[in-house]
Amino acid sequence: MRSFYLTFFATLVTLLVATATFSFVVDPGDLYLNRITNRRHLSETIELLTSRDTAVPTPHDEREFKIALADGVQTDGCFVVGSSRVLQLSSVRSGPILGCSRLVNLGVSGGTLEDLIFMSDVALSKHPQRIILGIDPWMGKWDQDARWRAFIDEVAAACEEFRLDCPLPGSSARFRDLAVNLINLEYVTTGIEHVRAPETTEPQSPDPEDLVFESQPSDMNRPPFTAFLSDGSVVYGEGTFSAVPDPVRLTYKVDDPAFDRSAMEALGELMRSLNDSVELIVFLPPFHPGAGSNPSNLPAMERNAEFEALLRDLASDLGIVVAGAYDGTLTDCVGEDFYDEIHASASCLSRIAAGS
Repeated sequence: MRSFYLTFFATLVTLLVATATFSFVVDPGDLYLNRITNRRHLSETIELLTSRDTAVPTPHDEREFKIALADGVQTDGCFVVGSSRVLQLSSVRSGPILGCSRLVNLGVSGGTLEDLIFMSDVALSKHPQRIILGIDPWMGKWDQDARWRAFIDEVAAACEEFRLDCPLPGSSARFRDLAVNLINLEYVTTGIEHVRAPETTEPQSPDPEDLVFESQPSDMNRPPFTAFLSDGSVVYGEGTFSAVPDPVRLTYKVDDPAFDRSAMEALGELMRSLNDSVELIVFLPPFHPGAGSNPSNLPAMERNAEFEALLRDLASDLGIVVAGAYDGTLTDCVGEDFYDEIHASASCLSRIAAGS
């Protein structure tokens, strides 16, 4: 019996170590090995991007890339902050947008309330004239993605700068969470999908020179690799998204409750603080207009509507312009303007901006 337990324990430890090693190396969320390797190439990437209007491959760590971009790119004083749902806001592709002839897009994939606070502080440190704040429904709650935690010190500094009460984990908790995440089922599953689906997973290190666009990319003229343009906006590669499901299903970060009080207070205080310093525009990226035809989406859509109503009331009290709407049927965008259920194209977002 004792040998059985020893064998069981040794097998369990071996499996855990193998799983953690797999997550560390594959690193689908750019929290471990990818973050280390990306730093070596970051300066060269920024230099290439800012030396001419070109495009660079998707960096392993978008947040570090966007911090460096804020320091290195020229702007007329306009910054975009938010999640991947605002990454299509582009002055390079669409021309002047929301009064900005040359903006810098600091949106990041998996963007959370913590990212919104952190990147707003990055933008504000550049003394901008205008900040476009892309707000998603899940930003009414804390800690909706793990990727921001690699920048917990920067988030803490930003919370202090804006005088926000942010419930951040301490340094020991940060390392514990990163360690536990190595064997997190969702993280491991995502890593397996990256490995097993090469036809939908983009190459990690294409030559930047291969991504110099001879003509402006459009929604229909997409390059083979997802790439960032010189304003920080993104052009999605051909295989980035699967077809939009029919019926449309809203499943991304739609858990109850829609928001919590402390997060909403922090979001409101962030809006007030930014509005006192710069011209602030709140941007609400739409969801697919076909979402309402699926009854299973109604609870999520009702929560989105409740959250949007609170944002609009707050913005009205502060005299802040609000552009866009979560309900895609309330915008000029149609189903063909969407890559998936939650990501609208550059042409869709530019039309929303033009109508604001």
